[in-house]
Order: sequence, then structure tokens, then C-alpha cells
Amino acid sequence: MIGGYTIQEHSSEAETSEAMNANQILNMVIRMLTRRVVRGGVNMGINAASKQMSKSKGQAPDAASAQPSVQKNPQQAQTTKRMKKSMRAMRRVGRF
Repeated sequence: MIGGYTIQEHSSEAETSEAMNANQILNMVIRMLTRRVVRGGVNMGINAASKQMSKSKGQAPDAASAQPSVQKNPQQAQTTKRMKKSMRAMRRVGRF
């Protein structure tokens, strides 16, 4: 009986550990997909906001990105540079 009890105990532990491994894998995959979806949504939101800002200034979004060095105001050039730098940083943070 003691030997039979030991076998049952090990088999139930093995089933539990296999179930936990499957559960862990499932959770890992769901977390990876969630990160990708959220990162994509954030990037789309940032792009939409930047397009909306450029439209409100009376410029086409392609014209602003085609000639970033031609700016009327040096302060505007600095602001654009900071915004691009912060967007890159946020995308890097989103990868983790």
C-alpha cells in the first residue's frame, strides 16, 4: 500500500506540474499578444495625434515629414526634435 500511495502521489504531482506548465505557456502567449496590441495602439495614437497637430497648423502631414530642416522658427525645430526623441524613447520602453 505504501508503494501504491507513492505512485499515486507522484502521478498527481506530475499532472499538476504539466497543467501548470501549460497554464504558464498560455499566460506567456497571452501577455506577448497583449503587449503587441497595446504597443500598436499606442503607436497608432501617437501617429494620429501628430497628424492632427500638423493639420491644425495648416500643413499636410507628408510635407512636414519630407522637409523637417526647413522650419520658420528655431524654437519649433527644437520642439519637433524633442517630440521625435520622446516618441522613439516611448517605443523603446514599450518593447519591454
